[in-house]
Amino acid sequence: MKVLLVMIFFFIVIPTASAYSGVFDILNEKAYNESLDIVTEYKIPEQTVQESEHIRGWVDIVGFNKSVRLNGTEYSDGSEPIIKYGVWNTYLGWDNGLDYIKVTDVRSHTVDNLTTAEIDIHLRWYHSILVCITNQYGRHCHVHKTYYDEYATFSTCEDSPMQYPTIKQINPKITIYNYSFYPHIEIVLPVQQYESKTTFIYDNESITRVNMAGVAATGAVNLSECLYWEDESDLFVTKNDIAILKMDALDFNPSKLKIITSSPYETKNVADYIISTVEYDQEERIKKSGVLLPLLILIIFGYGVKKCMKLWSEMI
Repeated sequence: MKVLLVMIFFFIVIPTASAYSGVFDILNEKAYNESLDIVTEYKIPEQTVQESEHIRGWVDIVGFNKSVRLNGTEYSDGSEPIIKYGVWNTYLGWDNGLDYIKVTDVRSHTVDNLTTAEIDIHLRWYHSILVCITNQYGRHCHVHKTYYDEYATFSTCEDSPMQYPTIKQINPKITIYNYSFYPHIEIVLPVQQYESKTTFIYDNESITRVNMAGVAATGAVNLSECLYWEDESDLFVTKNDIAILKMDALDFNPSKLKIITSSPYETKNVADYIISTVEYDQEERIKKSGVLLPLLILIIFGYGVKKCMKLWSEMI
């Protein structure tokens, strides 16, 4: 009963067009809407302290930009890692002082599946002495500073996400069913494993086959495979993963058809259609129905005789 009430609430309160995103808003989660920028939270950095003379600090890779997780595997398109760090100096002595400590460069590089992040640090400090001079005008003192520079490079390593596979080029199969009683055109483009959606467009009408849904998680978008259709169209209908145009062969113009396949990282226009036609053979249908017609008449006649005999026996 509770589940039923929740479902009724979703359908009444949340508009149909935004029901998917609306559910995640209620759950305080961000639904995947083709943008990987919805990830704003990453893991807490591991502050493993490194040191060099008077320099102390840490550096950590907390995630990778525009990452997704699919079936337990993390993928990216080779985006830069997100690097966090902190630096400070140790005690310099009572007669020494800090001029500055700063990170001068942050960089990363990836070899195979290992990403290394490095930070360059520059520390400038000084040693102070009091210098006094006595002359005819009296005794004069000032602080003389001697500056020292220290440099250090701290680094860390992290396993890199896998490179997300590219979308393969598959030629759609278009079958024109030239039937007088139900003319239609089937567009068959199999769902690829790493495809997120495919949009079928004819003239100004379109329909979208969605193959992935997800939510923002720590460090990546968690994706799940699925299959449903978005958008409504007077021109398109669907059957499983097949898009169907409700028109006959004379109205169909392949140049007006556009198919766009997408993944989280790329979009491709699909072309090179393989077109075939299935004609409606009226003569062959008449032949087949001609063989079955006498048998059908006999069955109906026999059923009628049986009913009449039954009525006759009841009357007697």
